[in-house]
Amino acid sequence: MAGAALRLTHEAEEPRSTLADEARGAEAIAFIEQNLAEPLSLADMAGAVGLGRYHFIRLFRRAVGVTPYQYLLNRRLTGAAEALREGSNVFDAALDNGFMDLSEFTRRFGAKFGQSPGAYRRNVARGRGQGCSGRHNQAFILRKRRKFARSI
Repeated sequence: MAGAALRLTHEAEEPRSTLADEARGAEAIAFIEQNLAEPLSLADMAGAVGLGRYHFIRLFRRAVGVTPYQYLLNRRLTGAAEALREGSNVFDAALDNGFMDLSEFTRRFGAKFGQSPGAYRRNVARGRGQGCSGRHNQAFILRKRRKFARSI
């Protein structure tokens, strides 16, 4: 009985996303994608879909699954990683993807990808990082296995 009451309380706290919410979420995503490299504030994003800031945060999280800032940060980091894979230098990858502070970019990039942007770029160039072909990864793994086997 207590479990059912708790479940009802929890369900009341987290309403489900409606089609209108999802449409506004899609509108917000389109706005973010168009302005990815620009400085975007919560007020800018909320204003683009005609909502107040706090209502926008709740609606976006319900419709998309993450907060607007988390979505924006993830898209910028993914864009920067793609630029690094294509040969861009770290500074240009950061600026082109909306990061105005290189130290903040480096810290956030390291938290997401487990290595600094420079190390990521070097590893991709050597065929060891994310985004390289499977053949290169397989060769790298085979070399590591052989080296390990010799050490035993």
